[in-house]
Amino acid sequence: MIPRPPAGPLDLEARAGDLPLSAEPRPLPGESAPLAAPEDSPAPDGSLAMEGSTPSAPGTMALPRIVRVLQPRHRPVSPLVRLLGLSFLAGAALAVAGVAHVKAEAQRARIDALHQTLVRERASVAQRQQELDALRPLAARWQQGRENGLFATASPDLLIATTLRLAEERRLGRLDWTWDTPQREEPAPGLARTVRPLTLTGAALVDGDILSLIDALLSDGQGHLSLARLALWREETGPALPLAAIRAGQPVALVAFEARLNATTLEHAGAPAPPPPPPGPLAVPDLPPAPAPATVLVGNPAELPRLSQAIQAGPWGRPPGWRDLADLGLDGLMWAAPSAWRLWVNGKALGPGDAPPPHARVLHVTPDGATLAISRGPRETSVVRLRPGETYHPFTDRIERDTKAP
Repeated sequence: MIPRPPAGPLDLEARAGDLPLSAEPRPLPGESAPLAAPEDSPAPDGSLAMEGSTPSAPGTMALPRIVRVLQPRHRPVSPLVRLLGLSFLAGAALAVAGVAHVKAEAQRARIDALHQTLVRERASVAQRQQELDALRPLAARWQQGRENGLFATASPDLLIATTLRLAEERRLGRLDWTWDTPQREEPAPGLARTVRPLTLTGAALVDGDILSLIDALLSDGQGHLSLARLALWREETGPALPLAAIRAGQPVALVAFEARLNATTLEHAGAPAPPPPPPGPLAVPDLPPAPAPATVLVGNPAELPRLSQAIQAGPWGRPPGWRDLADLGLDGLMWAAPSAWRLWVNGKALGPGDAPPPHARVLHVTPDGATLAISRGPRETSVVRLRPGETYHPFTDRIERDTKAP
């Protein structure tokens, strides 16, 4: 082989121009890997740049390496990344707003609780002020008596106990007057008022005013209940000692109360009498003559003599006594209209406007008999239907038929 002379500088440049731009420089035998171009020395136009030669073996000449320098390019952000970022920001804003709303609601609830507490305290202060106003005249009298020397030898405990006792007696009197006031209004026609006694007992733990408990007990029954008797006592000392009030500072005690009440109810008392007709000229129509009195009586006309004998015997038919108040005998009946009738009970004539015996009340009268309400005791009333010639015995609650009656 013929040795080729070493290439000159012009040949090196020509060879360098013949190299492709995209070719990467390869290290020659005995050389190290090519070094990257320094960052601070790029080409101004960004096309190509030549580096200095690297050391090679002795007797050889290094070739220049050609390096392509590229400018950085900016890639656009993905819409999905933008949407995720906006969602994260919106969620953070909502979380902050929710925390602020919860804090505001808690603050509002705390303010409402403070307002309710203030209202209760105001009501308590007003009630205490009323109690003090009620005791103020009594305290003024005691102050005047103390200045006059009336309580010079009395102990403070005795004065306090007397004050509380007088105040409670005053309230007891006011309760008696309020609840025991009789009802003056009359019931509707056809109704009668009856009173049924009741007894309420109970116990409660109190450390203040006891009558407030009784007021609360009777407040729901106002208009239907009336206070007949009130007894208060402390169970520790027995029922013989009425309790007026418990002083502040003493331990809580068990208070038992007993209230006897009168429950007022309305019962049916018969059909009311029709109103009287307006006055006017008396017109006498032409009618057939009235029948004989014996034919008007209910039953057989043969009972007329018995009825005549009962009328002639006196107002009650016999001397009044316990039998007249216990037994009721219907001697006879005369009926012309629902509001025009006459009964003979125990020999006494009764009409719509007459007063019946104390233990009986006429409810309804028909041509064949009378319905009576008979009191058999303080809490028991019987409704009895009697026909002429029958007698009712309240003690045995039975009706006896007169065998001699026709």
